[in-house]
This record gives sequence, C-alpha cells and structure tokens, in this order.
Amino acid sequence: GSVRDCGEACEETISSGSLQNISLYVAANQSVYRIGDVVKGQGGRWKEDRATILHSPKFNNTLLQRYFQLKTTKETTVDTKVLGRLCRHYWGYCTPGEDLVMHHRNGDNIHDSEEWLLQCATQFKARQDRLHNVSGSRQRSYSLRLVTVQHYGANALNGKYFPTPESIEKGNRKTLKILHELEDLNFSITVQSSSDPDEDFCTVVLAHDVCLSHGTIPHCSSLYFAPLILHMVSL
Repeated sequence: GSVRDCGEACEETISSGSLQNISLYVAANQSVYRIGDVVKGQGGRWKEDRATILHSPKFNNTLLQRYFQLKTTKETTVDTKVLGRLCRHYWGYCTPGEDLVMHHRNGDNIHDSEEWLLQCATQFKARQDRLHNVSGSRQRSYSLRLVTVQHYGANALNGKYFPTPESIEKGNRKTLKILHELEDLNFSITVQSSSDPDEDFCTVVLAHDVCLSHGTIPHCSSLYFAPLILHMVSL
C-alpha cells in the first residue's frame, strides 16, 4: 500500500547502497496490542486492552496472551522471567545469528535515536576489533540485524499517533540514514521488519549483543534478560 492509503497496515519499500528493495512494515493501527503500555500497566487504556488480549480469540497464542495467563506479579509489575521464558520456548526460532542486533523504534515516537544507535554500533565494532586484534587499515566486517517497524498506537480515545504520509516518509528517511551509516562502518546488514511484533520482540530479547533505542548502555547481552526486557517494554 502507499503512504496515502495505509489503512490498518502497509509496507514501504526503500533502497540503500547494496541493500535494495527493502520492505518496511508500517503498523498503522496498533491501538490494542502495544507491548509497552499493556505490559507495564500505563496509559488510559491498558486495563481494557489487557482484557481484550487475554480473552479475544484474535490474540490466541500470542506472546502477550500467554504472558497474562502465566504472570503472577502485581498488575503493573513486569514479570521479566515469564517473558524471557516464553521467548525461549515458543519463539526460539527467532534467535538471531548475527554478531549484533539493533532495535530501532520508529513511527509515532517523537524521539530521535539514530545518533545513539550509530554510536552504539561504533563502540561495538571497536570492542570486537580489539578482541580480534584488528588494527590499522585492516577491516573486519561484522553481521548486524536491524529490527525496525513503524509503529502507530493511534486510537479514538487519545486522538493522536495516527500515521500521515509525512510521518511515514520521515520514518523511511530515518531508516535509510541508519542503513547508510552502518554500511559505512562495514557492517553486513539484514533488515527485519515483521508484521508480527512477538517475533521482533523475541528476536531482540534472544540476541547476544544488542543496540537499543534510547539506551543508557552501549550494548547489552541477552544473559541479562531483565534489563533488556524492561527496556523493550519502555519504548
């Protein structure tokens, strides 16, 4: 679909250097299945949306439905152990093989995280170069999976966060900027832009090293599920 008739969802196609015809998923109406607000219990709709996810057949076997069936912590306490266990058990096939996974939160958020993400990737590359004794003009290429989607959590109650042609085009430009800069850093890039938010979430949670939007640390290992999951549900 084009940016002018996106409806519930559509795909944009972009190209950057050696990466041609990349499909970017635009989730134009993520008003209920919002991993952040619904898991953390925040915003004006979380109780209503949590009940919908828990009881509607539309959400059968999703990460969040399984999570709410199993969690025993307080309503607004994130049970990171359950989320991590669910990702490993049901979405283990999403475990990425790349050296680094980068999560770019795009769409209705008003923050710009591109510079931070590129700084994180640069630091990761420098660390790996030191580990592999790479120096001077020698170049070592590292594999990177960019997990990104344009998310819009619009609903009739909040009356905002609706996609527009301009916002979708802005999101495309942000992704292109990141891809261009990562290619200059000699990363071998795979783009993951899935219509399934569970796959994207678990891909990041199960990664070995990650760069996160709006992070406070340059990279994080999946050995530490709790801070990684808490970060992901805070975007």
